[in-house]
Amino acid sequence: MFKAVLMSLLLAAVAGGETVHLSDGTTVQGNIYRDGAGWKLVMPNGNTRELAADDVVSIDMTSSNGGDDLGDQLSSLRHSLSYSDSPSQAVGRLQNFIQHNAGTPAAKEAEKDLAIWKDRDARALQKVGDDWLTPDQAEKLRAEAILLADQARQLIRKGDIAGAQKLLDQIVAVDPRSVAGVYLHGVLAFGNNAFLQAEKDFLAVSQMVPQHGPTLNNLAMLSFHSGHFAQSAQRYVQALRSDTMNQKIIDNVAEMLHALPEDLLTLPEVRMLQQEFARQESAFEQIMAKQNLSRWGAKWITSDQLKQIQEAQKIIQDKLTQLRDEQTKEKESINNLDEQISTNQQQEQQIASTSYVTANGRVVYTGLPQSYYDLQRDDLDLKTRRDSALRRLDQIAVEIRTTKTQVPIQPFTGVQLIFGEEGTPVTAPKQAAMDSATTEPAALAAP
Repeated sequence: MFKAVLMSLLLAAVAGGETVHLSDGTTVQGNIYRDGAGWKLVMPNGNTRELAADDVVSIDMTSSNGGDDLGDQLSSLRHSLSYSDSPSQAVGRLQNFIQHNAGTPAAKEAEKDLAIWKDRDARALQKVGDDWLTPDQAEKLRAEAILLADQARQLIRKGDIAGAQKLLDQIVAVDPRSVAGVYLHGVLAFGNNAFLQAEKDFLAVSQMVPQHGPTLNNLAMLSFHSGHFAQSAQRYVQALRSDTMNQKIIDNVAEMLHALPEDLLTLPEVRMLQQEFARQESAFEQIMAKQNLSRWGAKWITSDQLKQIQEAQKIIQDKLTQLRDEQTKEKESINNLDEQISTNQQQEQQIASTSYVTANGRVVYTGLPQSYYDLQRDDLDLKTRRDSALRRLDQIAVEIRTTKTQVPIQPFTGVQLIFGEEGTPVTAPKQAAMDSATTEPAALAAP
């Protein structure tokens, strides 16, 4: 309901509009609002565009619709600034509005807003949730958020997902830049199959902690899940480089490359991933060898397991050889039967063509000889044998597929794993974590 109301407000405010200067040198028109760590731009046609924090260089008020009421423009500006967490930027936008509309009642009203934002700027107030706090107050609240995030991690470990969700919703509402809170919020969203929300949360974390391997891994996995294979490969490269020699990431990449459609293996992003994977895999194999482990698909197995697999593979290979030999014989048999049937049919046609003679200028049917009927009976027998051979070919194909799966340990699972609460980028201080283990989660309240 809140989102629907917010969107109606955004669309109603488009008439005022702003000129947004982007980091790529372009400008766009519309109304821009804070949206978590980034921006939401509502364009004149009602479409919205998501922008990262560093995409926006500056924002200017515009009077492209000169006949618009200044009061509406001021309302639009106020609504936009209500999402801002930058007092200095708000001061600049208000000053720009006042300068362009000097002497008007709207400009005088804007001066009141300007005084409030200047005070926030002078006192270095920080926006946490809907509140403006001093640096000390903000730091204290963030410390509490970190503590609550650690409590949420423990609840997840215990399986109390509902309790963890309640805490995390509080944390994200009060401090949208709580790295631990947003990350764990994404973990629970993924567990609830809310993949779009999970990706939004992990993207926010990646902006706050750019080189965090588990977050990049989770984003890569979500990209693969949604069919964006090139993006998935690119994110996996970033994850490997951000958190080198991480077994979970390396194994996920092995699963991803195995599951990737063959025609996509030539993509530049995939080739880059293959190169990075090969480099780390080679070094990681040496580490795992010291633990008596070797690579098997996307898994690591002991020498005893490898021996068991090799013995099973020999049995499987012998069985496959037998089945393929039988498959070849059945195909040859079908070919021979087809040739015999074709020969019989030619003979039947030839006999049938000689069963008519011309007498006294008339065509007379003389009847078919016994040999014609013998050939037809032979045809029925040949076709029956052919059908039986075809059924056996189908059975052999099934047996071949089944035999291939009889390895004691399957090399691939077809599943890429998410980093859960264990991948949280920010944890509570040691003492706070110890305290949280003996206290019940408390509601988060601004001081």
